[in-house]
Amino acid sequence: MTTTLRLGQILKGTLSTYTLTKQLQGSVWLATNLAGEKSIIKSVRHRRLENERDVLKRFQGRAPGLRELVDEIEGAEEAPAIVLKHLDDDALNISSARRFTRAEVTYVAKTVLEALEVLHGEGFVHTDIKPDNILVNYSEQKTRVVTARLADLGNTVPNDSEYARDGFPIGAPIFRSSEAALRLPWGCATDIWSLGTTLISLIWGLNFHIFKPDVPFDHEEHELEILMKHCQFFGPYPLSYKDLADLETQNVLAHVMNTIGGATTGKDLRKPFYLAGEKEILKEDREFLGRVMKLDPRDRPTARELLGDKWFEDPGDDFPSGRVDAMDPSLKQPGVRNELKRLWVTKLSLRCISSTVCLIAIGFSAATHFIEIILLAPASIILVWNTTEGIALIVRRRVYKGILPGVCVGVDLLLWLALGVCAAITGPTVGLPYHYYTGSYYYSYDYYSFSTYRIIAVALSILATLLQISLFIIACVETHRRRKGVVPFASPPFNSNQQSGPFNPNQPHYAFHPNPEPVSF
Repeated sequence: MTTTLRLGQILKGTLSTYTLTKQLQGSVWLATNLAGEKSIIKSVRHRRLENERDVLKRFQGRAPGLRELVDEIEGAEEAPAIVLKHLDDDALNISSARRFTRAEVTYVAKTVLEALEVLHGEGFVHTDIKPDNILVNYSEQKTRVVTARLADLGNTVPNDSEYARDGFPIGAPIFRSSEAALRLPWGCATDIWSLGTTLISLIWGLNFHIFKPDVPFDHEEHELEILMKHCQFFGPYPLSYKDLADLETQNVLAHVMNTIGGATTGKDLRKPFYLAGEKEILKEDREFLGRVMKLDPRDRPTARELLGDKWFEDPGDDFPSGRVDAMDPSLKQPGVRNELKRLWVTKLSLRCISSTVCLIAIGFSAATHFIEIILLAPASIILVWNTTEGIALIVRRRVYKGILPGVCVGVDLLLWLALGVCAAITGPTVGLPYHYYTGSYYYSYDYYSFSTYRIIAVALSILATLLQISLFIIACVETHRRRKGVVPFASPPFNSNQQSGPFNPNQPHYAFHPNPEPVSF
């Protein structure tokens, strides 16, 4: 798997010419085309490269979640070479330094599932989904992930291939599904498990991988320890495995469950993932992963089913799932959280003040000799809207958010314009006398025009208009910052001493039974 390429070499492709500028790995190079744009060139004589090229060409333009094949290098004197789209980083590198925000996790999950929906729809299995095979681009300010692509399709095979039927070892062991780890036949469902494992790594970050064993990679029990981790967090293995596994494999699983359950050692090691608390992971995220991480591959939802999951109805926010200090009390929320908290307090305060002002204005408008409908209607609508947004801010107080800023921009604009126009129409008439006809006589009432109630109602309407203008400006600024990608996230700084695990070290192990009995299939 060697390459004969060299630094500075110029390669001619079908669409452009490329100059090699840096060797990233043995067969992977960074290059620039004639326009100065960066690309990645892979060149090696190996079936994986040819397979990746063929798979990418097959799905080119049909699966936007896959990393794009940009070009092919011409000429047979060198090893086959393909040109791939360049992205800024990979998810493993990012998650090693910080935790992904919920918005980033949701976006990555949706992008990968969209790619898998196309692959699985035509019977192909990626086989190697893990954080370092998810490539990303940053926003201009380098503050958030804005693009994600599923990469490295060199081992992508049909789900009816001999590799799948024979249970050929695939992917990285800690991201490998249970059926693949047991050398059982695998299929598209193995990608779903690997994606779920990847999302867990992104959610907690800081080099945490939930199935990472306590023994080194070359240890003879490395893979057995991973199976035990599967059982510890998502077990027990269901009896339906009798339909998938032979007697020897069933005995292995029985040993795993007896060890984790405490029947062998007397110590219950089970820590069910579904019992993780809100400080460690939000309920919505925990439940979504619970639907993904099924030990029996037949119980896992498909990529298409997951794309329709209610979890994607919430686009996420700019904070990690659960509290930052849940894993390590020594870690404090970063200072940027205080900035967002101040903004949240400002918005909630203005909403409350505006609602109060509108409520008083409604009262004075209704108390006039003839009810001021022209002020009463917009003030009532503003009262309802501000109350709704205030409730949303209180409900979502953990992430310091309310209704989407873009919605607030439109609604606040319409409301302050409506109330402002009504106040402008009503204001000049305060000094005009009012006349009405009783049937026999005309009566003139200056009292109505100069009514204190009416003056107060108009003044309060003007004040409410100014408050809505302030809220409108805040929503505009927040929307602009989001589109530019400068809304800060609340990920903690990298800490090499961070606890390795999602659960608090003082949290007890959970036991299903006080006196666990040995199990067998």
